[in-house]
Amino acid sequence: MSPGSTPPAPHVTPGKSGMTLIEILVALSVSTLVLTVALSIYFTFAGSFRRLGDPRHREITTALDSIRHDLTSSLQAAFTNDPTFDLESVPVGLEGRFQSTLTFHTANIPPGDQSLPKMTITRLCYRLQDNPLAPPAATLFRESVTLWGPDAMAQPVSNALIHDVLGFEVKVLDSNGWTNRWKSTTAHLVPRAARVRLDWQGARATETASLIVFIPAGNNIPAPARTNQPVKGRTTPAPADTAAPTPAPPRASGKTDPRVRP
Repeated sequence: MSPGSTPPAPHVTPGKSGMTLIEILVALSVSTLVLTVALSIYFTFAGSFRRLGDPRHREITTALDSIRHDLTSSLQAAFTNDPTFDLESVPVGLEGRFQSTLTFHTANIPPGDQSLPKMTITRLCYRLQDNPLAPPAATLFRESVTLWGPDAMAQPVSNALIHDVLGFEVKVLDSNGWTNRWKSTTAHLVPRAARVRLDWQGARATETASLIVFIPAGNNIPAPARTNQPVKGRTTPAPADTAAPTPAPPRASGKTDPRVRP
């Protein structure tokens, strides 16, 4: 290279730039997944807020809470001529649906008070009554009769829980599975669980709400078996252990005490 000449530019090897097709596909997949999760969360919360603000959903929630509370308080005792638990269902329409009438007994004690005189035994009936002005809509009624307790002499009470109901279907769980009919017997007074379904006409389509209730009275939970293992640690002696021992009678001997006169 002659003096004063410009040195040649260094040779630069071109490197990779941009994204490959696989990287683009992975980025699109991740973006789609994130967008799907975000939209799902948004619509879930939006639906929850919409239901909380809708008076209709509040009525349905209140009715289901009432049914849940009553079923968990079911009483397993045949103390009247009526069955302890009675479920009747009749077919409705051509879709294999049923309309149920549920009658059972409950026992309730005021919270914080375990005194037996304040316990209330009530016979309840949940049933639909057709509305002649707007068929096929009906009204779900809760009818109660106090059989024992402070209000045993009161008149029966009938409360309309929900109006414009399209369906009220109850199924109970027995040893063979779910069934929509139940009649208490001596061996089976109360079912193990109940499944309740409510249908009503929403703003755009028929809506459904359901719940499954575990019935404690229908599940015979055995008491824990007693064990004969010794109890470790310090124990308090029984009253019999602390009593003074009874002295044994004196034995007769060959010698006679001269102080004792015959």
